[in-house]
Amino acid sequence: RPSDHPSKALWCQRALSTAEWWNVYTDGLGDGAEGFQDTPAAPGSVALFRFNKDSDLDGFSDRSERRLGTDPFDAASFPRPEVLAGLHSIRNGNGVVATLSLLNTGLYDAYGVEAIMVAPDDSVSITNNTVGGSGRVRAQKQVVVGSRIALQSPLPGAWTQADHATPAAGGYYTGGEDRTYTFTVAGCGAGSCTVGAGGWTLNWNDGKGGSGSLNFGAGYQSPAFHTVGDKGLTLALYSGAVKDGESFTVAASTPRDTFQYTVNREPYIEPLVIVSYNDPQGNHRFIIPPQAMSLAAPVDDLRQFAGEMLHDVGVELVTHAPFAPGENRVDLLVNNPADKTLHNAHLFLEFINISGTVVLEVPTQVTIPPCPKRVPVSFNSSAFSPPYNAGEDYIVLAFLTDYQGNILDTAGRPLSSFQADPLPAVAMASQSWNFGSVSQGTLLKYPVQIANTGFGRLYTYIRPLPGMALRSAGSRTVGAADLSDYELALNTGELPLGPYAQTLSIFTSDGAPPRTITVAGAITAPAGDTPGGVVTRPLDLPVTVTGNHSQGTWYDFTYDLGPDPASLHPVKVYSHDYGTLHGVGKYAAQFGTGTASFDMFGDGRDGVMHSDGNLDYDQGFGAGTVNGTVGSTTIDVIDHYFVRRINPGDVVLIHQTRGNGAGQWELNKADSDLIGSGSLSLQNPL
Repeated sequence: RPSDHPSKALWCQRALSTAEWWNVYTDGLGDGAEGFQDTPAAPGSVALFRFNKDSDLDGFSDRSERRLGTDPFDAASFPRPEVLAGLHSIRNGNGVVATLSLLNTGLYDAYGVEAIMVAPDDSVSITNNTVGGSGRVRAQKQVVVGSRIALQSPLPGAWTQADHATPAAGGYYTGGEDRTYTFTVAGCGAGSCTVGAGGWTLNWNDGKGGSGSLNFGAGYQSPAFHTVGDKGLTLALYSGAVKDGESFTVAASTPRDTFQYTVNREPYIEPLVIVSYNDPQGNHRFIIPPQAMSLAAPVDDLRQFAGEMLHDVGVELVTHAPFAPGENRVDLLVNNPADKTLHNAHLFLEFINISGTVVLEVPTQVTIPPCPKRVPVSFNSSAFSPPYNAGEDYIVLAFLTDYQGNILDTAGRPLSSFQADPLPAVAMASQSWNFGSVSQGTLLKYPVQIANTGFGRLYTYIRPLPGMALRSAGSRTVGAADLSDYELALNTGELPLGPYAQTLSIFTSDGAPPRTITVAGAITAPAGDTPGGVVTRPLDLPVTVTGNHSQGTWYDFTYDLGPDPASLHPVKVYSHDYGTLHGVGKYAAQFGTGTASFDMFGDGRDGVMHSDGNLDYDQGFGAGTVNGTVGSTTIDVIDHYFVRRINPGDVVLIHQTRGNGAGQWELNKADSDLIGSGSLSLQNPL
């Protein structure tokens, strides 16, 4: 308040841009019915002002981006969540109960997490189709929406005293009904026992007929978990003392929030699960891929499925002209990125007036294949009830459901927003892939690029051919003025000998007929010791990127390999069974004692090998005694593996040949430059 007018408040206005906003939080200051500047002050009240700014307009505040290490001035750099999902199912008769597992590998929390289950056809009936709804998966955390294991709280008094052992419960409960496990100390006699010493046990029973005992005496290393029965519960004790008769309980509850469905006939088509979550950029949706729909356990690590979720499933309203009273037409664009067809699905177009009354509903039944599909729907405003009123606006909603009516997705827009929508446009050259004549077992690769020269998002889908796979999901979304790369991989080991001729279809959401790629060539019988049906392994080129960088950053690297096959040299050449090493490639480094680069052996023009049996740069070819007899064409070789001293930052590549028995490798520490010999055993393979 200014000193010359103490009864008046002075407000200094500050203009806010589209990249700035304020949050004002109050406690004890009115009921919010009037503006903050008009709210009287009150003793003990609190007002908190938060000033936010989003310089690059990517939806994430500058404060959040600085805290999480992304660039607040680059709209392509932001701390997005990366949600992965999987399903673990248990079938009992015709009933199936499935639990959902979620992992967020990104830098930002995912909130509003929800998953719905839908039936592709009537071979199954969904009885509980929703899990979650307001869930949250924090960054770098995994959540299992399933069973619950709860240690007694509070613990009985003795278990809370100083120097007393403390229990910890874990695992994942797989039982079909709730159980309460009771654990009781036994074998201590009149005195006390210590965790990890003596012969005492912790006896248990589950109240349902199951019982047993766990050794926490001699040999137990705290806090290792013991398995309790066969229902997934585990228990550990932290070091301390216990006495006979002391007990506590652990409650194991079955999942409360699960998917459930009934199998109507055999064979049946497994349901689809659509996961939805939110972040500051809006709502995101994906379908769980088939490989993640059958987890061995709900706690399986979902990182193995990174990059495999099937994104952008749902329905959109596409209009071609402004609304006019009378007959109109819209397109309902449905994108199905899964590999399953939705039979007898339903589309509903609803018109809602300002009071919330549905004035018209237009239903359509449609079969939706795995690809983007446009479904034209006509409506007439003369059918509105109450009648159409030009003085008010209407909301238009589209619903996509499975055959049972389970909602997959919704979309909406005002009737007044109808226009000639900006549409995507495909730019893709007519292509054919003739791979010529190749030996059976060769793995072939071919790049396909699809550009979007339009203004709307372009959905694409490639349906692989027999023996063909894609580097990533067959469904991709291409933004306006963007490009998407597919890589086709043809495994000729899965194809019969003879001519190969197929046509690959590429489906897009621009409304045009599918584009095609002709794939042709010939599969010939493998020569020499190459076995038929075995994949010829492609060249692997490892690239090391140092430093801390944002996900999605592009890097350029160079290499000396040319397109001429004569310029490619192998590191090692083995027989087809990996039992015999035929030779070492031209550019292979020296591997250590006992081996050398190819150029030490010569090509015969250097003369006969010296009688002392040593090879050098001047002596290349000849007969000698090497674990055999003079003049022999075979030699006996004892395998040796040598690994140079490992320094921080080194990359170690170990190649294990096939047919070497148990294949146990052992890496021993030594002070010499070369360490290890014989077989190696990797206890924790990288």
